[in-house]
Amino acid sequence: MKKCLFITTQFPYPLDNGGKIGAFNGLSVVSANYDVTVLSFSEEMQYIREGVKYYKEKLPNVHFYKVIEHNIHIRKKPVLLCKVMAKDYLFEIPYVTAKFQNRQMFRAIDEMFDNRNKWDVVFIDYLNMGVYQEYIQKKYKNQFNLLVLKDHNIEYEIVKQAADNEKSIKKKILDREWKITKQYEMKCISRADKVFSVCEENTKFLKKSNDSAYTMLPTFEMLPSREHPLNHNILYMGNLSWGANLDGLKWFIEKVMPLIINTIPDAKLTVVGSGPNTEFFSNYNFVDYKGYVKDISHIYDNQSVFVVPLFEGSGIRIKILEAFNNEIPVVSTTLGCDTIGAMNNKEIFVANNSTHFAKYVIELLIDSSKNKDMSYNAKKFLKRMYSLKMRQQEFMEIVDGK
Repeated sequence: MKKCLFITTQFPYPLDNGGKIGAFNGLSVVSANYDVTVLSFSEEMQYIREGVKYYKEKLPNVHFYKVIEHNIHIRKKPVLLCKVMAKDYLFEIPYVTAKFQNRQMFRAIDEMFDNRNKWDVVFIDYLNMGVYQEYIQKKYKNQFNLLVLKDHNIEYEIVKQAADNEKSIKKKILDREWKITKQYEMKCISRADKVFSVCEENTKFLKKSNDSAYTMLPTFEMLPSREHPLNHNILYMGNLSWGANLDGLKWFIEKVMPLIINTIPDAKLTVVGSGPNTEFFSNYNFVDYKGYVKDISHIYDNQSVFVVPLFEGSGIRIKILEAFNNEIPVVSTTLGCDTIGAMNNKEIFVANNSTHFAKYVIELLIDSSKNKDMSYNAKKFLKRMYSLKMRQQEFMEIVDGK
């Protein structure tokens, strides 16, 4: 069997955020035809043994050579943040990749190429790992056949959106940051042999720098159908350490929930996700804040609507597809769902102001027939567009030319 070295940001277990699920999706596709060795970081070393066992059973062709303990979320860690920003300003290495530089990872890569070891494919998962793409292409260019980059988001766009919402000195800092991020992103894309995005819209951007750009949509194993008794429970899930998620959720709580409660007084919002500023939720008696939940498989059981109030970001929202698979209808802003391809008013509801967002949530909370129809249509769409077998076949044709 051919060999693949897969380098990713986070040890992909437990599957409790989009980044880890994204890595799992890539591994599910690649390991169908390759023996895969993974290098990754983790902030949660207590889960490594359990995760390795999970993959041995789930994806037996995936092996974890080294998981390196590394601080990934550093914005509340001033010393680490200052070190990263110094690299950013002195060497123009953008924050998105500078924060993932780690000597142990460079050493682990050296070990992977030791004794002239050769790889059929080197798979760089996320632009964040671009610094290791550069290192491998410079030092080991004769020891692999193909280097693949999967750019899950258009990273510079995320920074630019943040800059557009700031003023004065913070805006100047972020304006500089998105420009060097764009330059770096386009360089990494252009130097990869093959490059993948997670949606067709992002692939158009990749093609500006690399003709060998393709779309690798996420993949899902279809869950068995199940009944969800209609109630007045609304579900939100997201990493609240990311400002755009927290801002969108605050907008929903402050602007949309009061409109919903005017019609449905007992409506409740369950919030799943950890972050540094969660004391905000204690001000609202209709919010049930769960915080971090390791196993989210049962979190959907008693929920009737899933909401995605997002006004900044790029890429694809894995959590929407997870909701589709769990047969929970979704209400989202345009930016939250436009790369997925689901049809508005059939497979998803799309709204960008508080009045329309509340209207759609209310409709799904009180109309059992509408709730079931949208859930059914969304699951059918997911099965048609996001099957694992289709992704595996596409990858084999693109990379192996078969």
